[in-house]
This record gives sequence, C-alpha cells and structure tokens, in this order.
Amino acid sequence: MSTIMNRIPLREVRLALAMMFIWSCAGDKLTGVNNFDTGDLAADGARVVSVTVSILSPTIAVGDTTRATATLRDYQDQLLTRTVTWSSSNPAVATVSTTGLVTGIAEGTAVITATRNYKSGSATVTVTSSVGGSTAPGSPGTVTDLKVASTDSTAITLSFTQVNDGAGQPASYDVRYGPSSISWGSASSVTSGSCTTPVHGSAIGSTLTCTVGGLTPSTTYQFQLVAFRGTMNVNATYGGLSNTVSATTNTSSQPPPPPPPPPPPPSGSHEPTGMTMISNQSFSSLPSNGWTGFANPMVTDATAPKSPDKVIEFDYPTGFVSGWAPAQTDLPLSGTQRTLYVDMWVKFSPNWQGERTTMNKIYHLLPGNVNHVVICASGAGSDPLYAEVYLQGIAAGGNAGGTTGVYTSTIQYKRGQWHHVEVVAVSNTGSNRDGSVTMWVDGVLASSATGIEFEAGGPTWTYLQLSPTWGGGGDRVTNDMWLRLDHMYVSGK
Repeated sequence: MSTIMNRIPLREVRLALAMMFIWSCAGDKLTGVNNFDTGDLAADGARVVSVTVSILSPTIAVGDTTRATATLRDYQDQLLTRTVTWSSSNPAVATVSTTGLVTGIAEGTAVITATRNYKSGSATVTVTSSVGGSTAPGSPGTVTDLKVASTDSTAITLSFTQVNDGAGQPASYDVRYGPSSISWGSASSVTSGSCTTPVHGSAIGSTLTCTVGGLTPSTTYQFQLVAFRGTMNVNATYGGLSNTVSATTNTSSQPPPPPPPPPPPPSGSHEPTGMTMISNQSFSSLPSNGWTGFANPMVTDATAPKSPDKVIEFDYPTGFVSGWAPAQTDLPLSGTQRTLYVDMWVKFSPNWQGERTTMNKIYHLLPGNVNHVVICASGAGSDPLYAEVYLQGIAAGGNAGGTTGVYTSTIQYKRGQWHHVEVVAVSNTGSNRDGSVTMWVDGVLASSATGIEFEAGGPTWTYLQLSPTWGGGGDRVTNDMWLRLDHMYVSGK
C-alpha cells in the first residue's frame, strides 16, 4: 500500500480527500447560499464575517412600528441565509421582536442589534413623542368619542367623529385592539374588517363607522385609535390617543359567515407599449406555452377573479420546514427580452403563517440565468403581509444601494383575498445602472427599484420561476396552509 501511495503525486491525494469530504456532506440537509446547515452555530463561528442591520423607518412615533432587517455575509462577501437574535439597547424606548419588528415605547433613541453567534450589527432608531402626549399646532386632532356601535360573535363595530389631519384634510386612523385590557405599544393594529389599518377618513366632523373582524366569540376586547396624516412607518404625523372602549363578543350559535367576495379586478393595465405576449396561462388546465416541471394541484376556487373556477395551489402542510418551496414550475424565456411584464392574481390562505424571517416568496425572475429578483410578501407569524420586491446578488446599484435591495411597500396582501399583482422588470444595458423593477398591487404603485446593474454585459431575462419558497430557515408550519395563483400573463420586448 505504501508503495502505491508513494507513486501518487501529492496534488492528486489532496484532491481525492477533498472530494471525499464533499461526498460525505451530500446526504445532510443543507440550506443557505453556501450549502451549510443554517442552524449550525458552531460552524457559523468561522463562516459569518459581517452582520449589517438596516431599519425601514429610522424615526418612528411612540406606539408606531417599523421593520429591522439583518444582512449576513461570509468571507467571500456572499449573502448567507441565517436566523439572528434581536435585541434593543433601551427597551424602555423601543422593543424588537424575534422577527425584527421594532415598536416605539417612549421618546428617545435605542440601538437595535442583530447577533449570529459572536458576530453582530446594529442600527439606531429614534422614537418621537408625538403619539400619546399633547398635540402640537399643525398636528392631527384627537378622537374623544370612540364608542361601540354593535357586537357580533366574531366582530365588533366602532364609531367616532372624524377629525382634522392638521393640514385641513380628513385624517387617517390606526385602529388597535387587545384582549381584556389594551396597552398601545403592544396592541395589534386591526387586520380584518373595515377597521383594517389604515382607515381613511371621508369628512371632518362626520361620524365614521367601521367593523373589527376576526374576533373570538364570548371574549372581551378593548379598542383605541390615533389619527394621522401621511404614510405609516414612512412619514406619518400623529395626533393624540383616543379614549378607550371595551366590548364583549356574542356567544357563537352559528358557524361564521363565508368570507366576503374579493374586490373586482382593477381596470386597465400597466403593460408597457410594444410588448409581445410570451404566455397567457389560465391554470384551468395543465400549463402549456412552454411551462415545465408542473407538479402542483389545480383546485376549485369559485372566487378566482380572472379564470374561475380552477386555480393552481401550492400546499404547505403542518410541519413543513422553511427554506424550501412545495414545488417549482418554470417558464423558460427566449433570452432576448430586456423588458418583461408579469400579470397575475395571488391569494394567501386565511390562516397563512408568515415565516420567521418575514420572507414569503411568490416567484423569481432570472436575468442571465441567475436568480436576482424575488416577488414576495414580507411578514412573520400573524403580522400583516406587505408587498415586497427583493433583489439579491446584483452587481451594483439600486436605490437601496449595495448588492442587496429590499423594497417593502405599505400595501398589504390581506389573507383570504385575491390581489392583482403586476411587475415590469427592465434589465440593464452593458455595465450601466439602468435596470429597474416596478410593482403594482390592485392597480396601485407598491414598489419601484431603479438604478440597478443586475449583471455586467447587459443580461436579458431567461426564466420565470414559480418557486414560492417559505422563508430562509429555522421555522415550521403549525397548521396546513396554501398559496393560490390565478391566470398568469407574461409579455416581453
């Protein structure tokens, strides 16, 4: 044996040992861009080189919330998909949840830190005292006559007199509730019924009536609201907190009513001029037009807004592990289009559980055969799901800067309802930063990422992947849930 080994050059011996190591790891469950178990903290001690924290709105008001995001990179400056531990240097001023949701508690500043093993990154959030204290001149008014108008087994109707937003217009309102007793900083904004935040006012001095839905029968709740102008988590100016009211839902004697019908599809289209249709797929039959890898069930959904009554469904059963997609269906493109238009309808199940990293992917766009664009919903657990465009591994640019861009809007995907999603993606030319991704939800502009260099050399669009990966890892589905898609239209030029 020693004679044989003496005849083998040292370089070949090292190569053989390296291949044996790779083969030995092939049977393990590997996740993350570097193919290592994302839960292995010991291995990450040498792998995670940097942690960068960004905060969507660095300045918020007392009682308001914003989102902190952590970006991890290895020694090759590649992105890593890892869970982190969140902490606040001053919880009396601002708290942060396990998913990075920051809540303003009192006036001051706090440093929000994300830690993975012994590596960490931080960003500062400033909390203003405009909510909960006296209102300054020019700030929105304060509602003082909030009352309960009626109760049901799963809903409570509120009413109040509308106030000025401080700029002469009807104010908008953040309505919050809590079981038994309410604390504004920890209370949840309403996400079901016509009181869903934000509630937009109609006329100063008139009565506004709205309903809080999704409540539990025979349960006592408290409610409170605040008037504001502007956009929450972006540039909102708040008034004072309203009075607090209590009510108990009725005892349930009948099954809950069916969910309301989805809103009608918006008129018009944001498809650029001069486009050529690539695919017009209804999902009422097995995909054609070049679609490949179809392994998803078609289910009946009479509320499908475009092509009833069959839609495509991605199922996430109880125990499903995050970091994966239930299935993948691809639409190869010709590779000659610089501009791509994708039009479709999306519906998350009423019990959709947002993955702990807030990443709930819907589909991917690949220029130059690299997955650079992700259309997704941002939200963890039962938090609201916000429409989001996520850029990864781009060469440079983007109005968020760097090689990763997160463009989270204030528009929500409401669970159990259909939403119309349109995306126009324009690849860069040469090595220029002239690429862009623009998204509309239900006809309203949700996100716009510009100034992007996806790759050098001016790549064109090569694939559209329906691969709705649930999060980045470290979470499990607690109850069966699903994602449904209706009628996808794709064009390019």
